[in-house]
Amino acid sequence: MKTREEIEQEYVLKDAERRERFRQERLALNAREDNERGLLDAARNAALAELDDPMARLITAGKGWLEQHGNCSYEPCNALRDAIDYAEQRRVQE
Repeated sequence: MKTREEIEQEYVLKDAERRERFRQERLALNAREDNERGLLDAARNAALAELDDPMARLITAGKGWLEQHGNCSYEPCNALRDAIDYAEQRRVQE
């Protein structure tokens, strides 16, 4: 039969294990939240940078229009594709 001290020690150990498990779970959750926050910050910064860059806005708008319009060989669509390609090449060079 266990003594009072042995029973108390057993519960102290179980409580310490439970607290450590909770601490580890909290650390993992904090790390995941920090990662998600970093991704959201990067997306927000990219969107704000695009607002500040008129050429990026035009490229994005042109691509969006072409995606909605579909893949066709209509001359204005070809001209827009060429203009987007050229603008993207120039932005890479800068």
